[in-house]
Amino acid sequence: MWSILANLAISFLGSYVSSPMGKQIISQLVTDLAKEGSRILPIAIESIKEIATDPKLTSRGKFDYVSNKVSTEAAEVPKNLYGPMIDLAYRVLKNDPNVPEVPNTTLPPV
Repeated sequence: MWSILANLAISFLGSYVSSPMGKQIISQLVTDLAKEGSRILPIAIESIKEIATDPKLTSRGKFDYVSNKVSTEAAEVPKNLYGPMIDLAYRVLKNDPNVPEVPNTTLPPV
């Protein structure tokens, strides 16, 4: 599944770049994100589901727990990808009816 999505993203983003070097950079970026994401996201999703109902932890505490779990189980993945991937997992799971405990992180209207 990751390779299909990566190829679609490469084709779509590549159509906006006229430079062959730019296309190569986009291709490598999408390929790397797909590869690393396939390692981080399953760990993040399971950790989020595991910790979502713990009333003792704040949102930051839960995020730190998930981040620590990812860094332990996917130590070879660059640390700068943890935050965006965990954030993505939270955004997807907050709309999942099977995980109602994940807080909606959007701010209320003023």
